[in-house]
Parts: sequence; structure tokens; C-alpha cells
Amino acid sequence: MKETINITPTWETTAKTLLLIIKQSSNQEDKTWAEGEVVRMGSIIDQQQKNTKELLESIWVPVEQ
Repeated sequence: MKETINITPTWETTAKTLLLIIKQSSNQEDKTWAEGEVVRMGSIIDQQQKNTKELLESIWVPVEQ
């Protein structure tokens, strides 16, 4: 049987890696890319929070703001 090993990094590990690139890379293109990835991750989190709120509201569970 074929076994699959998930090596996807956590969001925390990804954020720490991106911060390391931003702080220590001598390549400005790498820094710019890493900064964009941090912002992209934030956008994904914002969208997931919105989706969760909408889902909970659709099943009539009060959502604190």
C-alpha cells in the first residue's frame, strides 16, 4: 500500500520562515516576495474568518463580534 507523508508546514512555521527571509536576506527581490506572502496569508485568514462567521450565522449560532 502506498503511504503519503504530509510535510505541509504550519502557518506559524511559514510565517517564521518568511520573517527570517525579510530580516536576513541580502536579495531585495526575496524580501519583497516574502512581504507579499505575509500579506497574502493575512488575506487568507481574513477570508476564512469571514466564511466561518457566515457559516455560523447561517445555522443560527450567535457570533460574538
